[in-house]
Amino acid sequence: MTEIIFSFDTEDYINPHAADGIINSARMLHRAGIKGCYNVVGMLAEALEKWGRQDIIEELREHHEFSIHSSRHSLHPTINEYSDLADPYAAIDAVMEDERRGVEAICRVFGITPDQITTACPPGNSTSYAAHYAYAKMGFNAYDGDSIYDERRSRPVFFCNLMALRYNIGIAKILFSADEAFIRDYVEKYVIPSDVFVFYHHPQLALCSTYCDEDNFKGVNTPPAQWKMSPKRTPEAIAKFYHNFQYLIDLVRNDPRCNVTTYRALAEKYKAERVITPNMLPDLRRQLEEALFPITTPDSFSLADILLACRDFLNGNDTHVCKNVYGFIDTPYVATESVTLTAEEIRLLGAQFKDEKFLPEVLCIGDKRIGPADWLRAALAILTEGTAHYTITPNMPWQIDLDQFPEYRDTQYKGTWVHCKSFEDRYLSHRLRLQSWTIHLPKETDRMIHSK
Repeated sequence: MTEIIFSFDTEDYINPHAADGIINSARMLHRAGIKGCYNVVGMLAEALEKWGRQDIIEELREHHEFSIHSSRHSLHPTINEYSDLADPYAAIDAVMEDERRGVEAICRVFGITPDQITTACPPGNSTSYAAHYAYAKMGFNAYDGDSIYDERRSRPVFFCNLMALRYNIGIAKILFSADEAFIRDYVEKYVIPSDVFVFYHHPQLALCSTYCDEDNFKGVNTPPAQWKMSPKRTPEAIAKFYHNFQYLIDLVRNDPRCNVTTYRALAEKYKAERVITPNMLPDLRRQLEEALFPITTPDSFSLADILLACRDFLNGNDTHVCKNVYGFIDTPYVATESVTLTAEEIRLLGAQFKDEKFLPEVLCIGDKRIGPADWLRAALAILTEGTAHYTITPNMPWQIDLDQFPEYRDTQYKGTWVHCKSFEDRYLSHRLRLQSWTIHLPKETDRMIHSK
């Protein structure tokens, strides 16, 4: 069965008339017995209050799910611009500080509590590693509209301690021009084969033909007194969009192969304690030798999960409960020549892996130097074979197969979206890829996305 979510980037705090797009969609879903997820920008919440739109506030509070779509969206500095810092912990703290203001605004205006906001949605191309970790530390469990996803079957991908979900299709891209036959064919071809399918929408685009941020914040902050109003669509175009939207709602609601759900419900579905025990290690080692990639059988494990479990087992623990994990800040070292280590040296080196901290890129003991992937292979060998020594094979790969996640592999933030020309992207794109050891996929599903 396909899990379907209707997700709305509720962000336009410039065009007062565009707010009608919010309540139009919300009421249509409510009448159909469906909860939409409204990804609200903190400044939009304050704008709704200023505009006196109590009707929208009450409709969303009473009948729909909330997510945060950042505190300020496109107002510079954007999340990426202010989190492009050398110190990763300072970058995470900066995101948390700014986003807490957005949460506070949403909670105050809508009369909800922070625990009612369980999902974060990045503004355009602002999927920085710092934002992922910040939202996870703030207690969110999902990140919708992410750049890391399973493009074949649209499974959730667990990354940087959040459930990452792709945006499958923006309904404004199809519903202004589609007819009912096209919509039926689209659902059959793309929706039904997916594990999870997210229809996303910017509510203002039902009424306006351009994005307010591209009109006002492309590379600069236009002063509020000079904000440009977005052009309005024709009544005919608007009517066609809403006719097709209603048809889409009814189509998936009445299809027994579809379950219309929420981000919170989906996160609960995939929520389970993940435990590694020593008797699992021979099979985990075998799978990692076949492919250095996350494990889906017997359970869902990232490389960082397995590394920390090996650390614990070398210190005499008999179980490892998987918790939050972190990747690297710089490219990990890989041994370039054979290095022989004793079991005790491997145990001592494992102490350098700390809970709730980024993984070290290089490990040294005496004059011996190895990388984290070298250590993982050595630890698995010592734990499964019981030998007293292990010799590192040089020049072994450390990175997972990023071809499985093409958009993630190719991420480059500089010069994209509305970012300022001064945004250098010194760290963000590179560091995002360095978090690959935090990835895990749903239990007992295909291990790979694209078969080799």
